[in-house]
Amino acid sequence: MKIVITGATAGIGLSCTRALCEEGHSVIGIARSEQTLNELTSELENFTGIACDIADDASVATLGSRIADAAGDRTVDVLINNAGYAAAGPVELVAIEEWKAQFAVNVFGTVAVTQVVLPFLRSSTRARIINVSSVAGRVYLPFFAPYYSSKHAIECISDVLRMELQGVQPETIVDTILEAIRAEKPKNRYVVPKLPPLAFIALAKLLPSRMTDQLVRRIVKL
Repeated sequence: MKIVITGATAGIGLSCTRALCEEGHSVIGIARSEQTLNELTSELENFTGIACDIADDASVATLGSRIADAAGDRTVDVLINNAGYAAAGPVELVAIEEWKAQFAVNVFGTVAVTQVVLPFLRSSTRARIINVSSVAGRVYLPFFAPYYSSKHAIECISDVLRMELQGVQPETIVDTILEAIRAEKPKNRYVVPKLPPLAFIALAKLLPSRMTDQLVRRIVKL
């Protein structure tokens, strides 16, 4: 498989990179240090390094073309969003610039790389996105608000992205269109997929608006 991993030169990212290359996967590693990436390229047989600061718009702007060159056929099977760091300190005292830097890497950088790589993933028959989060994304502790809040954001983005990328298969729409064409007495409307849209339509028709709002908020966890 062809795997893109951010933060590939240290910690979890480096360990994953080594393990994946040893298993024979083609790994495209993204990190800031070009020197370290070159060293890994010399050391690991299936590794290609791309120097990129995922918090820098200009650097990310060229990432797609560089991944295309490295992947060859514009196909990526797995994206591992691993890059990140931890800023700490009391909410009152951590400078706004530090807050911005924390989110620029851990959140906006992750989203930016995902947006770049998604077209390559769609060419794969078994695409995966793995966002490396932390227990920090589910709990909270004093003096770690910048880092913990960034990981809470990643948890939310991961959940939303998972739902967005499950979209309806074209075949489902085609089958329904054919059903409508073949029917002697076609329905006025065909809803695809049948659930959950039909459930929401039924709620809207049968229940008072206030109660419908409450149920919808519970369903989508608002």
